[in-house]
Amino acid sequence: MKANNSENPSLIVDFSHMGRKITGIERISEELFSPSVLKKFNVMHTKPATALGMIKAQWLDIPLLARKNPQAQILFPGFPPSILISMLFGKRVVPYIHDLFLLERPEELNIRARLYMRPSFIYAIKNLKMFFVNSQTTADNLAKVTCPDARIYKLRPRAENVFSLDFKERSLPAGNAPLKIMMLGTLEPRKNYLFAAQMTQQLSAQLGRPVELHISGREGWGNVLETLKPYPHIKYHGYLSIDELQDLLDTSHLFLCTSLDEGLGLPLLEVLYSGIPIIASDIPVFKEVTANAKSVLISNSNEYEASCSIAAAIHDGSIFETSITAAKNAIESWNTLAQHDRKRAFSMVLPK
Repeated sequence: MKANNSENPSLIVDFSHMGRKITGIERISEELFSPSVLKKFNVMHTKPATALGMIKAQWLDIPLLARKNPQAQILFPGFPPSILISMLFGKRVVPYIHDLFLLERPEELNIRARLYMRPSFIYAIKNLKMFFVNSQTTADNLAKVTCPDARIYKLRPRAENVFSLDFKERSLPAGNAPLKIMMLGTLEPRKNYLFAAQMTQQLSAQLGRPVELHISGREGWGNVLETLKPYPHIKYHGYLSIDELQDLLDTSHLFLCTSLDEGLGLPLLEVLYSGIPIIASDIPVFKEVTANAKSVLISNSNEYEASCSIAAAIHDGSIFETSITAAKNAIESWNTLAQHDRKRAFSMVLPK
């Protein structure tokens, strides 16, 4: 760990979570808090680490760095700061809040999250006074549980073409060829994959044609993959490379996200660069993210109602019309907001 300009950094950034496979948290961390982005500051990043290495960094390495550099602010763009860090250096600590999942859905957490991250998260949001968040929805939800005088700054990530996609016109496949729907995200209960499997099964019956549901993402927790095995139309691809994701998106007709809850839903922004029409849960943050995109918002609890909404959009042809133009408009609108956030948040929070 070495500061950019001297041995006395003005920022310490916890990058210990960056040792994992790349998911939304890591992509946002890289975009907003990497050495290249923060190069005008005298910044020190901790090294990527395993889960045990992250705990060591948060309970030993970072507290020692913070004590050695009393003027440095301490940013946590990934996982919440340890209780020790929040207690000792609270006025200097700024977590990036991706969602309130650790607080609101304890029954869906794995053992590490339940025993380590959840207590740290709860202590941080109850006691710290400054936060970055990834969306207006997360800002609104966080404001309900923080101190009344806490300052919450939106710092939305840009919609970036991380998969090097090309815009492609799409339409209903000819004849009785399968309608190919794609999902992207870690296999864990909040993503609601079993609902997606049951809903697309009903959609196939309504359309009178085969529907395939293609899923890419690392295996998480909750035994999700096992629950999908009875559904032959599910094609699980595992964690794909960028080239493999390109191919899957290029050959898919619709993109689906049936999450029960999200702080942002980064894949919805990233797939805009393919022009693919989006089907997403009717939840506040997806209304925010897909406001200008070609999308259909559906129930994430009623399979029949959701399949009817999709079938209606397919039958009248509206789901595919102008999807590329809408995607380009959505990208421009979102990135304008993200650029405004970055200027305001960094000027208000980070050292001058």
